[in-house]
Amino acid sequence: MVFSLFINHAPMTGIDQSPALLTAKAILAGQHELYRVFFYADGVCHYKSDSDLCDWPWQRLAAATSTDLCFCSASVKNHNVSLAKHTNVSLGGLVQLLDAQMNSDRVVSLR
Repeated sequence: MVFSLFINHAPMTGIDQSPALLTAKAILAGQHELYRVFFYADGVCHYKSDSDLCDWPWQRLAAATSTDLCFCSASVKNHNVSLAKHTNVSLGGLVQLLDAQMNSDRVVSLR
C-alpha cells in the first residue's frame, strides 16, 4: 500500500522523535511505501536548518526510502524557514499535495 503524510503541526518539544516520524517509520516497517511527506502550516517547523545534514531524522528517512519531503512554499515563507541546507527537500504547494493524493492509496493527516 502506498501512503503519504500531511503534517500540519509543530514538532513536540522534549521528546526524541515526533509522532509524525514514528508514524512514517511504522508505515515503512509494515512493508508499505511512503510516497510523500507534505509539511504544511506549523508542520514546516519540523525542519531544522541548524542540524547537520546527516543528523536530521527526516533526511535519513528520505535518503533511505526515496520519499519526497515537500514543504508548503507559503508556510515556509510565513515561518521564515530556509531550506538551503538539506537535499531531498522541495518546495511545493497544492499541486504536490494533490499529486500525493492521486499517487497514494491513503493520505494520513497528522495534527
